[in-house]
Amino acid sequence: MEIERLPQRMQMLITSNLVGTGCWLWNGGLNEDGYGTTTLNSRTMGAHRAVTLILTGSVGPELDHLCRTRNCVNPSHMESVTHRVNVLRGLGIAAKYAQRTHCKHGHEFTPENTYRKGHARICVLCKKEKNEKSYVKINGPRTGKAGGFNGRAKITDNDVQSIRQDSRRQWIIAEQYGILKRQSVQSSAANFGPTLRAK
Repeated sequence: MEIERLPQRMQMLITSNLVGTGCWLWNGGLNEDGYGTTTLNSRTMGAHRAVTLILTGSVGPELDHLCRTRNCVNPSHMESVTHRVNVLRGLGIAAKYAQRTHCKHGHEFTPENTYRKGHARICVLCKKEKNEKSYVKINGPRTGKAGGFNGRAKITDNDVQSIRQDSRRQWIIAEQYGILKRQSVQSSAANFGPTLRAK
């Protein structure tokens, strides 16, 4: 692709560095991010898009500068990519996070230890640790015992059997066993554990 095929006004604004990197450096106006700007058919656009459009006849959704020189307009240094690919190839925050192999606490991002929330990666081990700290803050340390063997349980195994067979309203049963009314007694009895709290 030859610079001579460009309009004269564009040729005057390009310095070709064919000896070194092969970049065609745009000496015209630059935007705040350092990319060249120009007008083509009364439309303002990136100089690299305009030059690529003139010399190749088409451009994709975004052009990635393979040479990493923002004011380069050489079409052979461009690749048509999606916005996501362009961002992840860059040097921004999203690209830095995508390149990480471990979470901030040192756990490796493996398929077993990672789940996604949108585009974010969440560390399963960190999430479990956070949930455990929250549980202990609200309920106190875990005893390691389940059901009636748990010292914090509000009902016994025999109470569970009685509740399952009781057909009265749940709030009446709750008052009898000293459980908060908003707690579903029958569902709690079915899942008998340390979640039942005294009034």
